[in-house]
Amino acid sequence: MPRSAISRLWGRPVGLYVHIPFCSAICPYCDFVKIRDRNDLKPAFLEALEKELLFYRDSFGRIALETLYLGGGTPSTLDIPSLADIFEQIRGCFDLANLQELTIEMNPEHVTPEYADGLAQLGVNRVSLGVQSMYTEELRFLGRAHTPEQVKQAFHHLQSAGIDNISADIIYGLPGRQVSDLNKTITGLLGCKPTHISVYHLTIEEKTPFAIKKIKAADDDIGGLAYDYLIQTLEQAGYAQYEVSAFARPNRESRHNLGYWQWRPYIGVGPGSHSFFMDTRYEQKKSLHAYFENPYPKIVEVPDYKQYLSEKMSEFVIVQFRQKCGLDARLFQNIFNEKFEDVFYESLNKMINQGHIDYIDGFYRLSSQAWMLTDSVIAEILTTLLTTR
Repeated sequence: MPRSAISRLWGRPVGLYVHIPFCSAICPYCDFVKIRDRNDLKPAFLEALEKELLFYRDSFGRIALETLYLGGGTPSTLDIPSLADIFEQIRGCFDLANLQELTIEMNPEHVTPEYADGLAQLGVNRVSLGVQSMYTEELRFLGRAHTPEQVKQAFHHLQSAGIDNISADIIYGLPGRQVSDLNKTITGLLGCKPTHISVYHLTIEEKTPFAIKKIKAADDDIGGLAYDYLIQTLEQAGYAQYEVSAFARPNRESRHNLGYWQWRPYIGVGPGSHSFFMDTRYEQKKSLHAYFENPYPKIVEVPDYKQYLSEKMSEFVIVQFRQKCGLDARLFQNIFNEKFEDVFYESLNKMINQGHIDYIDGFYRLSSQAWMLTDSVIAEILTTLLTTR
């Protein structure tokens, strides 16, 4: 039985994320669940994945999906027949009649004319390319195998196959680099005509090769100037910022990622994945071999309703404030049956008085000066919840 008014979410569009853990090389900054590409493990992975997909079908019926996203890892380490097998498994377990977006993450060096044509025939209508940089020396530093020329070729092959909705990821804030160094990457990338660009400041995660080597990202001052440059340059080029890290041409936002920010239900399958569906959170084990042995997700137990509600409110605040449009106060009240202003009164007023948050037409959103302070502003807002609940 649903535990709360949060059950009002169900019936909203659902997204499915499929985690493909294989990588042709391990990037020194990445802390996602991954394993170096091994063909001998792929049959066992596909078998385990099918069992997990069947779990959701047998538990809930054929759930209607709006979006499907294959991430990783590097999904393009799988050949077209293997991807076809995965899509066939998904079709057998979910309702795809109203699927709006089918995205696959790829490395530029994996894109050939034949592979691009195969993706188009499978119904892929959006590709997210891990570009990261258009400087050869930066790509080598980041452990990437492709070249700037291969980025251009990848766009050409995909666009020639009829897949024109292409997103590109870039990383800024590398040590020793200046804001002016971004110009070559942005200029080169814009020439490829992506429909979507995601920008990420280099983060040194614990236990990654960069952390072990004590690599340091650019300082906050350089990072802030670089972020400002990216916002100004991309918006002048016709890309509207709709999320902290994401810019898109009109109507080319990532529908799948918007589902997370708008707090829609989602299902994740594959090692290390998470789901939030029918008022229940599921989590999947990170070890690939443990996943092979038991691919069924674990229900995350909730100690008590009060803690559960506080956790859900915190999650709502975190994801909603990532959007440029901000937090939807009416949606908050509809879900939790409480007013956002009442729950977060003290810290919300503090952030408004400091000029970090604006209120416009039912939405609380970060002011332009607060974009680089997103994490600290959200943390400040959540202090009210932590001290009053």
